Amino acid sequence: MARDLSFWKEKESSEMKASDVYKALLDGEKLDFVCELPIEHILTDVEKVFSDWEQIDAYNYEKNSAAIEIFANNQIVRFDCYSVTEADMNKIIDIMLSYECPLYDSAIDVRFC
Repeated sequence: MARDLSFWKEKESSEMKASDVYKALLDGEKLDFVCELPIEHILTDVEKVFSDWEQIDAYNYEKNSAAIEIFANNQIVRFDCYSVTEADMNKIIDIMLSYECPLYDSAIDVRFC
């Protein structure tokens, strides 16, 4: 089963729907109301938390039949999770909450603020 967990931080609320913000950020648009993220620090935190996983590179991890692929630009981080347990997805959510980035779940079009 694959899940897409996406995160960004807003400086101020916007009238844009979360799904439109998500699409714009993935397309590389810079949105004024979205903060820039410390991507290198986030990747370091992921590396620490998932140290028991095989790290293919800074953006890809594998463990048994599970895999995590990370997409990041200055304003969004998306984790594509393949056969990842709920406990491990919660670790990702906790990492990103420490940066004040709530989860956006594109499968159900909900941003958990």
